[in-house]
Amino acid sequence: MKLTFPNRIMLAMLILVTSSTQANEFGALPGKLVFNAPLFVTSVKTYDNNYNNKLVTKVCACQLLTVTSKDRQIENVALFSEKINNGDVSADFAVATEVLEKEKKHMKSYFYEKIKVVGKQVVATDCKTFYKQLKVQYNDLKMYELLDADAISRFNNLN
Repeated sequence: MKLTFPNRIMLAMLILVTSSTQANEFGALPGKLVFNAPLFVTSVKTYDNNYNNKLVTKVCACQLLTVTSKDRQIENVALFSEKINNGDVSADFAVATEVLEKEKKHMKSYFYEKIKVVGKQVVATDCKTFYKQLKVQYNDLKMYELLDADAISRFNNLN
């Protein structure tokens, strides 16, 4: 069960209030409330480590392009598409790559006369991390766009 941050706070407050009451034959009377902030923070971190072990991983598809318009040519333009990994990595790579191809067609029809693909890569990491790795190799790398393949594919499925 995954709890959101406000739900965690409410749960902690409920535990604190119920643990600080003393029940006897006259009813529940409030006891001395001792709140230890470092202990509370430690317990929340322990909860996160124990119950949120399922990490949401992402896949990233990237194409390195050289684009040419009427008056200039730009090299090392990176187009990224990121998708949440739902367990089937090859299907997620295919969706991310399909989104890239559609965006490339859009770029060519509206902005550039010629688009040349210099390199293609699909990796099992988020695109921001991959961009930082590529930036080390290509100092003049320019990010054209980081596309959310999940949102775009959901939108395309509605139409």
